[in-house]
Amino acid sequence: MSLTTMEHLGEAHHLQLDVAENPLARNVIFRVEVTGDPAGPWSSDPLDAVKILRDDAERLIARDRTPVASAARRCIRLRIEAQD
Repeated sequence: MSLTTMEHLGEAHHLQLDVAENPLARNVIFRVEVTGDPAGPWSSDPLDAVKILRDDAERLIARDRTPVASAARRCIRLRIEAQD
């Protein structure tokens, strides 16, 4: 299950995604991606797009680094990929 919230950091508001991970799911990769346009491109770059606040066997919490007010729109999603 995942929960998307609007987090307040001082005067700025950021999208945040909180995902409960299944510790038995060992062959999957969880990637949080953000964009200003749902058509893309999407980015998961930890240096300028997504800040990972927690990533362990139980939870993944990530925040969009771009404040909502500084863009016309912001989108956040969880991408799940099978690991080879």
